[in-house]
Amino acid sequence: MKKIIFGLGLFVLLLSVLSSGCTSQNEVITDEVISVPDNDQHLYLLSAGTYKITLTSDTDIDVLFDTVADYDQKGKKTFDKVVTLTEDTTMTVKNWALIGLGSDANVQVKIIKNPVV
Repeated sequence: MKKIIFGLGLFVLLLSVLSSGCTSQNEVITDEVISVPDNDQHLYLLSAGTYKITLTSDTDIDVLFDTVADYDQKGKKTFDKVVTLTEDTTMTVKNWALIGLGSDANVQVKIIKNPVV
C-alpha cells in the first residue's frame, strides 16, 4: 500500500513539473528608464500576445501602437494598461514636439508579457 501511495505521489509530482512548462509565464520584456529628447521617439517591437505596459514620465508623452489605435494615448504622463495584440506591433513612445525647445522626457518603462492579472 505504501508503494502505491508513494508511486501516485511521485506521478503527481512529475505531472506538475511537466505541466508548469506548458503554461504562459510572466516574461519581463523591459524594465528601464529611457530619455526621449524633444520631438523624438523610442520604439518597442512587440510580438502578438498580452502585455502589461506601465510608463511613467516627468513630462507629457504620446504612446502609439501601429496596429491597434484603440490603445493610443496622447499628452499624458502615465500609461498603465493590459493590452492584447493579435499581430506583431510597434509601440512608439513619443515626446511632444516643441521645435526642439522642450525638455527631454525621462520615462520609466516596464513591459511584461503574459502578465498574471
